[in-house]
Amino acid sequence: MGTQSAASPCCASSRSLPAIRRLGPLLATLLFVPGVLLAQLTTGAIEGTLRATDGRPVAGSPILITGGAGFHLTIHSNSNGEFAITLPYGRYRFTGDVQLVAASSSAMIFVAPLQTTHFDLVIDGSGSIRGVQPSARTPGIWADATSGRVYPEAFSLPGLLLSREPSSVTEPLDFTGLTDNRLAVESQRAFSWTDTQYKLHGMDATDSYQPGLPAVVPDIQALDAVVVRSGFAQTTSSSAGTEVGLFLAEPGAFFPNPAGWHGALSTANTGASLSSTNLPAPASRGLVQQADQFRWFTRDRLEIGGPLAKWADFYASASGQWASQTEPLASPATDQRSRLLYGNSRGRVRASPRDQFDALYSGSRIDLSNGGTPVGLEALTGNRLSPFFILPGGFPGHRETDHLDFIQVGWTHLLPADSGAGVVEVRYGYSVAHLDTNTIPTGQSRIELLGGTVSGAPPLANLAVRTRQGIETAWQPRILSAAGTRHQIVAGGGWKTSEPRNRFTTPSDMNLITANSVPAFIMEFNTPLDSRELVRSFSSFAADHVSLMPSLSLDIGAFADFSRGSLPAQSSPAGAFAPARTFAAEPDLIVWNSLSPRAGFAWQVPRSHGLVVRGTYFRLYAPLAGRYLDFGNPNSLGGSTYQWIAANSTGPFQPAEQGSLLLRFGGPYSSIFPSLGRPYSDEFDVGAEFPVTPRSVASIHLFRRDDKNRIAAIDTGVPARAFTPVSVLDPGPDGIPGTFDDQRLIVYAQNPASLGQDRYLLTNPAGLRMLNTGLLAEAGTEWRRLILHASFVAEKSYGPTNPGDAVYENDPGVIGAFFLDPNTLIHAAGRSFVDRAYVGKIQAGYRLPSAWGGIELASVADYMDGLVFARQLLVTGLPQGPFLVATTVRGSPEGGNRAQYAINWNLRLSRQFGLPLGRFIVSADVLNLSNAGQRLQEDDLNGPSFNLRLPVSIEPPRFMRLGFRYEF
Repeated sequence: MGTQSAASPCCASSRSLPAIRRLGPLLATLLFVPGVLLAQLTTGAIEGTLRATDGRPVAGSPILITGGAGFHLTIHSNSNGEFAITLPYGRYRFTGDVQLVAASSSAMIFVAPLQTTHFDLVIDGSGSIRGVQPSARTPGIWADATSGRVYPEAFSLPGLLLSREPSSVTEPLDFTGLTDNRLAVESQRAFSWTDTQYKLHGMDATDSYQPGLPAVVPDIQALDAVVVRSGFAQTTSSSAGTEVGLFLAEPGAFFPNPAGWHGALSTANTGASLSSTNLPAPASRGLVQQADQFRWFTRDRLEIGGPLAKWADFYASASGQWASQTEPLASPATDQRSRLLYGNSRGRVRASPRDQFDALYSGSRIDLSNGGTPVGLEALTGNRLSPFFILPGGFPGHRETDHLDFIQVGWTHLLPADSGAGVVEVRYGYSVAHLDTNTIPTGQSRIELLGGTVSGAPPLANLAVRTRQGIETAWQPRILSAAGTRHQIVAGGGWKTSEPRNRFTTPSDMNLITANSVPAFIMEFNTPLDSRELVRSFSSFAADHVSLMPSLSLDIGAFADFSRGSLPAQSSPAGAFAPARTFAAEPDLIVWNSLSPRAGFAWQVPRSHGLVVRGTYFRLYAPLAGRYLDFGNPNSLGGSTYQWIAANSTGPFQPAEQGSLLLRFGGPYSSIFPSLGRPYSDEFDVGAEFPVTPRSVASIHLFRRDDKNRIAAIDTGVPARAFTPVSVLDPGPDGIPGTFDDQRLIVYAQNPASLGQDRYLLTNPAGLRMLNTGLLAEAGTEWRRLILHASFVAEKSYGPTNPGDAVYENDPGVIGAFFLDPNTLIHAAGRSFVDRAYVGKIQAGYRLPSAWGGIELASVADYMDGLVFARQLLVTGLPQGPFLVATTVRGSPEGGNRAQYAINWNLRLSRQFGLPLGRFIVSADVLNLSNAGQRLQEDDLNGPSFNLRLPVSIEPPRFMRLGFRYEF
């Protein structure tokens, strides 16, 4: 159901609806416990009570726990029948008598990563044990047994989160899989997408240059679990807002007896013949030329795993996804070809009864024939005269090839039970991502200021490299008792170093900018570049979950981070407008030391039939981004902007057409304030959960987050006094002067004597803040063969951001053109790009009776309000040249605009067939069942057609996807 319970017995394939009841949804006896402290890295905690068949606790009884790679451990219940232990995540068998090893006399339990599993065991006179259904879920955590693939959705992590995680919004919106091949961003509760941190087995997998971008593209079918931590679960998390944890699968994860070798072959396919169309009439299509659909699509996969010896096992998978799909903004018959390749392997070795070593490799590759987007694009859009690259789908003719590889090793040590020292985990990881795009070195690129349309060569390319290595440790002792209270402590630390590298090129080292097809600017760059930054950090944390009484608990913790940003020695070759350059190392340009306090409580209200009230406070600090170091790096992207004086914009550029200097921009003209402060957020969460019936539960979560001490660049060389206010006519939404909706708009003309005098300083402007508020409500039930979960989010983000309506502009965590001149402050305050106001999601599953074929139905439906934008007006005739200015705030109901709401409904029908050796599963997915053709993005340019709300992007039409899987 998407909201995974804290414990999950694993007795059957997670690919069936009965397994949904076992692997994660709201379960029959679901209750909310006052609170539990979360385990770290890759471990999970289990706790419960051993009872006799009459319900009495059984004291001092042995419990045998067995698992993969020969795991074998005996624990004992205490005088109250209670037991607790922390283990590496995975499936374990609990047996009450070491002589009874049959599945029928034991309970199979899934120990979920980063969670505390609470369950009871019932033992009979013969020593047989059975597990009672899980009785708790962890507030603030959403988890999914991803590899089960129960629901019809995209084959991507953003698609999964968008489809079912209650408060997630992604860009692009991958409802049906057409954007599986994109590096997407993810936001929860309208928080800045730069606050999202990705982790693979507890190790950071986020882009070190621009936090919030993933440095991992996982094969979601190869994951045992996706665990999202936010809100109430932030006590020990290192993220600045949301943590998305990824955990690879175990051998034989889908079989009742995973001890032997198992494997699977699967394929999923679709094509134009299985697709509908939802294009509106030609007059209403705007920029959209063709439906966004697959010409053909196939995804093929192989996985295998099993024991190598009694003390070792191994899992491996390989997947390939090939497709040809239309380019909606291009002329018909223009297609994008893509290839996605995935490889994953994981091995475990049991060195002793208490020591486990594991190693893993996870790699992926993305190849796009065109429509690529260079990483680091924000280094270009941070120029105040840069066009807004608002159009979806990347740059025409831009090839992209991405390689992302991870290697990890880990050691988990269970300390002697009688010592009470618990478990220690240590992990080392190395990752490298090559994110490559190319342009034509000798070509010319023309960009239209109105809309960002590109003709000719792509304007920017980057052979980017992101390397990281690190060590993470965690220690979690057993529960301690003192002065009538119980303490569950966790502590740990980590070190990591990252070196983001950008190798930028531009066609002929320049871009040509037109404004309404009239020549406007020449941007000359200091390319080619080989720009490097170095980000290092050391962190430590400690937290204590204090149970004051059975109904009241406190969480107290702190997270310390010590980050350093430096520049290594570097050089770049000569270009058309820059000589060969060499730069010495510059250590510690940014030095941040921060201590983040965290506190919370949970109270089960007496005589309230299970009502739990909880609240938390966190101070969360932003990570040090390599992008910040661009402002202290003279070898980062920069250049000069000149007037372009030509009779027309169609002929080749000639040097004689270059006019006077208007602007300088980028690293060569920038510096970092010596005492640059670290951005932080104060977050408050209050919530309540209540079991409405034994099989139904409801919860509500209210939140408030204040982003403070935000960072922006200011132009000290051209201060605000260099600008003079000027009144211009805004003809209003109808674009016609002299009508009722006209208004006068104050813009600012630059003193010609200050043109080209720009000098930028990265600092913390006073009073620069962002506010997020809202609520999240969830409800779920299970009734006979039906399972149902629904969620609703009302969210509001409000504060000033960069000019422009694109995802790299309208976000408080992105350093852009905001504050660079008074025109960038006009209508700057509003809602951010990821603010959808209202988000609703429903998941349902039902299994028909065997007499009707046992067909399983699964459905997901999503609704969210439209994309926010401001109406953009072209201002001309001022000394600094033409520019776009917002005539309204972004978002409604504050007076701005939103595109049409987005709605999507996917349906799956599947059936399993038992075979003498293994089983065969057939599925048919109908994606966008209602064939909705919502305008996901609308034209934001002022003009006579603005009120027509013409689309820039339309939802992909309905299509069917057929899947086949053989497991053995």
